[in-house]
Amino acid sequence: MRPTRWILILVLFGLAVALLTFSRDREARYGGRTLSDWVDRYQRLDAPADAPETLELLEAIRRIGTNHLHELIRAMAYDPAARRKRATALGHALPGFLRRPALMGPLLTDRSEFHANRAVTALVVLGPEAGRALPELARMVEDTNSAVVARRAMWVLVHVGNQGMPPLMTLLGNRQHPHHVFAVDYIGDFGTQATGAIPALVEALEDPDLAVRLRATNSLKKVAPGRK
Repeated sequence: MRPTRWILILVLFGLAVALLTFSRDREARYGGRTLSDWVDRYQRLDAPADAPETLELLEAIRRIGTNHLHELIRAMAYDPAARRKRATALGHALPGFLRRPALMGPLLTDRSEFHANRAVTALVVLGPEAGRALPELARMVEDTNSAVVARRAMWVLVHVGNQGMPPLMTLLGNRQHPHHVFAVDYIGDFGTQATGAIPALVEALEDPDLAVRLRATNSLKKVAPGRK
């Protein structure tokens, strides 16, 4: 390998590591902490829902999230697939001495995916308030390009409440859509509020796909618990 190519690879590697380890200083803050800090603390917390420390964390996440809702939506829309391909290709291009775990770790750690998952947690905490982004969430659910993003959006819609149900009902009625199976699953989380989904779920019990049938069975138990 020519020296100039080695230098270029090393520079690109250094830039990748620098970008992936960039600090959280640009994030919105509340009480001196970033949203990532608050969400990380909340995810690690082992305390009752009404405990003072739980309420403090929820309040902080809501304070930040309410004012930065569309930033959370953009973060949640991140699809890790393309980045994984680029990271793998760059790893293969590096000389052998740079492929050690200690050096490759920062390159392979996808901080954007961590941030996307934090955004989902924050949006779930916002609950009905996240309904202000309903059009964006509905588009993510319908988007056939990323099952990961669609499932994140569905989970948020469940916590939005009844106003989050229509996009999943639409998908539930479209058996040709690649995310139909996920809609069969997530509609059950609306419980007895989703009685309008019963005909579609009953129909899904006859689906040739075993995964769809199993999800339909589980969802029916939640939506119509007394049904036999």
